[in-house]
Amino acid sequence: MARELTVKERKLIKGIAEGKTKKQAAIDAKYSPRSAGSIASETLRKPDVRAALVEAMEKAGITDTRIVEVMNEGLRANRVISARVIHSRPSSIEDGEQEADERTDDFVEVPDHATRHKFLETVIDVKGAKAAKKLEVRDQTLEDLIANEDAGGDDSSEA
Repeated sequence: MARELTVKERKLIKGIAEGKTKKQAAIDAKYSPRSAGSIASETLRKPDVRAALVEAMEKAGITDTRIVEVMNEGLRANRVISARVIHSRPSSIEDGEQEADERTDDFVEVPDHATRHKFLETVIDVKGAKAAKKLEVRDQTLEDLIANEDAGGDDSSEA
């Protein structure tokens, strides 16, 4: 049987489900501001707290399906910019060149690469597909690096 959550844990969950950061939710739940971020992360690793958070999120409409929808939207994010559009008139058959004859100021939708990148990082993190940590290669031979890679990429280095 799962234990009953503390008042602080319930307040933490409520704050996160409302969209607050872990740190702010922990501060609002009366955890120490100095260690709120780390305490929130530690508390959220507890299985009963995690289960309660998932339940609270689903009640708030934050389902797995909705999360995937939002991630897809973020990966396709666009922004609108102001642009000067130059329209060219058709060229005559004889000269083969086109001449610009009209300029208009307009708004154009373009990819928002910064937002797309943030969502891509989130998707990669969720899927567990992050790249391995960088290896410290100073003072290592090629054979050491290959052996390290063959051993599963342990990033601890020996002097």
